[in-house]
Amino acid sequence: MANYKKGQKILGIYTVESPVIASDSSRVWKVFHEGVRLPMAMKQLKEDCFGDGGADDMDAFKARAEMWRRLPISPYIVQCYNA
Repeated sequence: MANYKKGQKILGIYTVESPVIASDSSRVWKVFHEGVRLPMAMKQLKEDCFGDGGADDMDAFKARAEMWRRLPISPYIVQCYNA
């Protein structure tokens, strides 16, 4: 799992502002999206959160991410980008 540092660029469009929180399954960073000029949260899942790492686990994860990305805009739901 990557350990991003403040000021580091990710994918050429996100600038890391600070780590927000870490858990057993993931890390979340506060980032700034240079393209849309907005602060965002970036979540990175740990490798072992995909079970045995088989195709079924990854397909299920991708399906959940796509469902999240399609949720309507709401002040009560964090939007998903780049799913």
